[in-house]
Amino acid sequence: VPDSALALGTAVISGYMISAKLPKLRQWLRNHLPLQKLKPLLETLKRVRTALGGAPVVRVLPNTPMLIGMGVSVICRAPDVDPADFAFVSAMFEASGSVTVIDEAEMNRIISVTSSSPAYVFAFIDAICRGATAQGLDGDALLPAVCDMVIGSATLLRDGGLTPAEQISRVTSKGGTTER
Repeated sequence: VPDSALALGTAVISGYMISAKLPKLRQWLRNHLPLQKLKPLLETLKRVRTALGGAPVVRVLPNTPMLIGMGVSVICRAPDVDPADFAFVSAMFEASGSVTVIDEAEMNRIISVTSSSPAYVFAFIDAICRGATAQGLDGDALLPAVCDMVIGSATLLRDGGLTPAEQISRVTSKGGTTER
């Protein structure tokens, strides 16, 4: 696993992603790089580079929807990362969703926006289903419909050309359930 693997090997990726998706690469990295168990969300490029003996580093923060090809991975890179290597790492994550490139200074702040947010969406869906159950409906049976509503609403917001506030006003009837 030569140069292209080394490019990926210099990327700091959440451990479960390497172990779940790239076992051969993980083994190659263990054999060829002095990797320690890092906490990628808390480490800076500088600290990771130091731990890797000065290797160029791409920092990647994926989220769990990448497991079904609909994830968002946020990436940043050290200045000395070769553009071809950066393109390789970006393309690997684009295969599982979208990639957003940011400055490292934004990395820890973006966790709640892209990485933790699936849990917020899951909690929102759970609350809707529990609310349905509290009203005497079968909340478990309604889970697929609620998920479809969330997917449809998110797609409409992303592709509809209106702001969240404008989309809310399109749903809200004066004095109706949504407004109350």
